[in-house]
Amino acid sequence: MHAGQVILAPIVSDYLKRYPEVQLELFCTGRTVDLVEERFDLGIRAGTLPDSTLIARRLGRVSWWLVAAPAYLKKRGRPRSPRDLAKHDCLFFGPALVDVGQQLEKDGNVVQLTVSPRMTVTEMDILHAVAKTGLGIALLPAFQCVEDLRARRLERVLRGWDAPSVPLQAVYPSTRHLSPKVKTFVEHLQDRMARSRLFLQ
Repeated sequence: MHAGQVILAPIVSDYLKRYPEVQLELFCTGRTVDLVEERFDLGIRAGTLPDSTLIARRLGRVSWWLVAAPAYLKKRGRPRSPRDLAKHDCLFFGPALVDVGQQLEKDGNVVQLTVSPRMTVTEMDILHAVAKTGLGIALLPAFQCVEDLRARRLERVLRGWDAPSVPLQAVYPSTRHLSPKVKTFVEHLQDRMARSRLFLQ
């Protein structure tokens, strides 16, 4: 299942059931779209927003966990400290196979690492799938791997040492009037994500 589907599928389904008269067009892409130029009413974006012309509504924060398949950990052992990651095959989200600067935090302690990854990929679903095959330790958003953790297809590594959480927000152009339909959808997103244990508030 695509990372966006994990979050949005149940929320969108509930929204459409609640508002049967509403028609919804959902466009999923990894690229940053121009909401004004491409005539989108609303976008959902992760990370810090550089564009101050957009109005943002906070939805929560995404936690990032280090995970690996049990087979990998049985073969290679478990890292006992963040520095041990240098001796492991690490899988990261990113555009190029270059050394990755990664910050990890635990109980107020911060460690800055430089890791030479075994693989980088710009598609989160591929990163997730490769981690499950036992090829290395991956940094994944919590919402994407929680079901695999419950089913023991993946295990947390260095529990408590997490990457900084990333803000998730609904955004729309300040120049565009917010229709009642879009307003109710934003409120629905905020409510559902606030009640989800997969997101920090």
